This record gives sequence, structure tokens and C-alpha cells, in this order.
Amino acid sequence: AFDLVEEVRALRLVPAALLLREAVESGRPFALALDQFAAVAAAVDRAYLEADPQVMEQIASLQPYADTGVVSWRDLRRSFASLPGLIERADPAGWWDWALVMAGWRADPLEPLHEAQAALMVDDLEGAIASLATLQGEAALVTEGWLTLARARLAADAIVNDLYQVALAAGTTSSPLGSTLAS
Repeated sequence: AFDLVEEVRALRLVPAALLLREAVESGRPFALALDQFAAVAAAVDRAYLEADPQVMEQIASLQPYADTGVVSWRDLRRSFASLPGLIERADPAGWWDWALVMAGWRADPLEPLHEAQAALMVDDLEGAIASLATLQGEAALVTEGWLTLARARLAADAIVNDLYQVALAAGTTSSPLGSTLAS
């Protein structure tokens, strides 16, 4: 049996999770939103939180980014546009190399870059990361910083999504009020 006070506390997780998600996606610092979500989660009866220890671990894993933020999708896309030029300057290809690529006698060493660009066009950050991670030599060194930022964005999005799902589940845990509000 759930009591109304506990149920209302659990329902407060949903807007706290939404505010956290919005703050994390912005690319700006989100310490306040994270602290608010943590406080609301700590006040919720454990019966409403299916994976309580994980919730606190996930909150802790976002903490290192809270004061600085995580790069936004828009900034990732914008900074990706400069990668081809940076790679070309770091490891210029000779005309003979490009002639062999154009003739189909040699694989394009920048194919992973093109694949990553295509993945980003359909919002597939995981695919873009996987493609860029296959670059070799100077090209790999040039993309290292971008990959670090992209992996942080991917991890933060996954954690925030998990916390949001926990909040939704807590707000609808077998009670008439939660079920009514969920629909």
C-alpha cells in the first residue's frame, strides 16, 4: 500500500528529471538541476525506485560534468565540420594517393570520416564515434579531442535517459494517482 505523500514525492521526480535532461542537453553547467534531482530522489521512498543504488551511482557519474556541462549536440556538429580540413593539414595526401583512391585502386583513408559525417546527419552519435575510432595515424590524433567530447555527450545522454525512465516508473508505480497522471 502506498500513501499519498510518498506518491507525490515520487511524482516530483518526473519534472526534476525533465529539468535535468534539459540542462544537460544545453551544453551549459547543470549542477543546480543535478542537485535538485538528487534531493528529490533522496526523499522518495525506496519502494518507488526500482533501481535505487543505480540512481545514486548515475547521479554521481554525472557529477564530474556538472560544473562545466557536456558539449551540446549543436556544438559537436559545428566542430565536426572543421575535422576534414584539420586532418588534411596534419596529413596532406599527395596527388598520386588521391589518384589511386579515385581510380579505386586504394581505399580512401578518410572513409571513416565520411561515414561519421553521414551518421551525424541522422543523429547517430554512436555510429559517428565508431566510425571515427577506426581512423589511423595523424587523422586519429586530430579527431581524438572530438571523440572525447562526443563520448562524454553520449554517456551523459544515456545516464539522463535512464534517470528519466526511473522517474517515470516511480511516478506510475502501482497506484491510482500515478496511473491517472501517467495517462
